[in-house]
This record gives sequence, structure tokens and C-alpha cells, in this order.
Amino acid sequence: MKFLRRWKRLREAPNLQSLHWNQASALDALAALGENARLANQLDESRHSTLMLAIKSLESNIKSLTVPEIEPVTTPVEVFDPTPKRLEFALACHLVAARGGSPAKVVDVGAHRGVFSKMIREVGAHVWALEPNPKLCEELIDRFSEDKNVKCLPFALCEQTGRAELHTVVSDDKSAQDLDLSLFSALNTHPLPSPLRFESSFKVETRTIDSLIADGSLPPDFFLLKIDTEGAEFSVLKGMSTASPDIICLEYWSDDVGFRSEDIPPVSTIIEEMSARGYPYHLTLFQTPEMSWPTWELGFSNGSRSYGNLFFFQESAPFQIATQWCHHLLDPLCPLKQ
Repeated sequence: MKFLRRWKRLREAPNLQSLHWNQASALDALAALGENARLANQLDESRHSTLMLAIKSLESNIKSLTVPEIEPVTTPVEVFDPTPKRLEFALACHLVAARGGSPAKVVDVGAHRGVFSKMIREVGAHVWALEPNPKLCEELIDRFSEDKNVKCLPFALCEQTGRAELHTVVSDDKSAQDLDLSLFSALNTHPLPSPLRFESSFKVETRTIDSLIADGSLPPDFFLLKIDTEGAEFSVLKGMSTASPDIICLEYWSDDVGFRSEDIPPVSTIIEEMSARGYPYHLTLFQTPEMSWPTWELGFSNGSRSYGNLFFFQESAPFQIATQWCHHLLDPLCPLKQ
């Protein structure tokens, strides 16, 4: 159950989604981080004091670390999902906001209930959200029904078109009832922490990114690709040969994490594939079961029992923007970076 609680904390990482917006929201988010750490009793008194001093030191220069405010996108859709946003979502939004120019085109593979799609939309992106679970896709369509710049597609992405089984997860333990188990649905079964287990499945339509570009369902020139498919990330990449987004963000589990199975390629294989595709820069946002909050690193060291997200970049400019964001906003809040 300790692993489940830590996995939930990763899914509900501290509220950093506003750091790319403006000075006030950045300071509010930093203050919330310190307070959350204290309330969670994850730091002793001396370390909490050090943390608060680090936050205080950022106040003098936080304005230089945020991009200028942009005109917010107005949408009549109510925010109905209260789940706090994750660090990779905040970084992706920062990169889109920093890009400027015409609206960025973003493809959200594994959109779930649309948390990421809504965030990235609010910084001006045009979004293509893909979700194979029919009930969740209906929620997406309803959520964005009045926003013409969010298109919802009911497909599972992989390396071939056709049909496949989407496996769903259940739990017999009441302590796991506060988890949204639909987050763990997957095309391929793999080990799960107790008390979670795969129970049933249903057929969904599978498509490749190439096939969706060919029939006009996806644009060929999207800026950012986010993939969160519970182990099928590499298969999604293998189905993309006609597009080269500037930035690709995908979920990973290190080789010794209990979620991995033999069907899921190791991270080294993904990095080799991305390098061959012309993505020489990458960084990692990650966490381990022993860590209180996520941190980051340049490249990927395959740390023991780590899980998180890899960001791949074709050009050095957005990579430098991402590393600056991590240096200034994550380093002071992580004991590993002290």
C-alpha cells in the first residue's frame, strides 16, 4: 500500500501548473509546495526551514523565470476534474507558452479525462486528444464540446491499424478506492502492485499516427507529442514516420520497476530510437518510491526503481528553456539537488 500511495502522489504531484503563467501564480505555487511538504510531515523541521528559505530566495528573481503573460483562452467548459496537475504537464505548458507565434499544435495520446488537454489549451495550443476508452472519450467530447480547437479521437495508438484488447484494472481493497483505476488501463498487460489486477478487456480500434495524418485526422506539423499509454509508448513511436514534432514527452518505467514486463522495451531502446530520429537532447522528470517528490536530470541514468517522464528535443533552444525551468524551479525544492 505504501507503493500505491507514492504512485498516487506522482499522479498528483504538487501544484506547479501555474508556474508558466505569471509572477503571482508562481509564488503561490512555490508557497503551496512548502506548505504541502510540512503538512505531509515529509520533512523534519530543519529541512523544512531550509526549503522555505530556498523558496524565499526565489521571490526576488521569479519574474525573470516566467514568460510574459499571454491572453488566456476563454472556454465555457467547467473544470470538473479536481486532480492536481503533474510536473510534466507544467513543463509542457511552459514550453508551449515560451514558443510564441501561431498557436502550437499538440497531440495528446492517452488523454484520459482531459486534464493535460485542458492545461495545454489554456496556454493557447490547438489540441488533438486521443482516448480509446469509449466512456472517457465521451467525457472528453462533452468537456470540450464548445471549444472548436480541441478535437477528440476515439483511438488507441500503436504501430499498426486494426483492433486490440484494452485491459481494465480493478482492486478488491477498499484502500485503493480513491484511485482512478481507469488511469491504469493498457493494451498490454504487465505486473501491477497489489491489490491492483487486470480483470477484463474490450475491443478498441487501433491506429497509427501515420494513418491519422494520411486521412487528415491529425496535422502533419504538430509541435508537441505527449504519450501516456501505460507501457505502449514505444509502439506509438513506431507508428510515426511521417511526422517529427519538435518535442516528445512520454512516460517511462526504469528497468527494475515492478510495472515493466518483457513486452515493454527498456528505456535505452527508446533513447536509441529517438537519437536515430534526430532528437539529440533529452531530460528526465522522475521519482522513486523513496523520494518525497519528483526531481529531474539531464539525460537518463536509469536510476533504481525510477519512473516518470522523458522529454526529447530536436533543437537546443527549447531544450535550454526546459533545463532553465528545471534548474530554477525544481532544484531548490529537492534535497537531492542541494
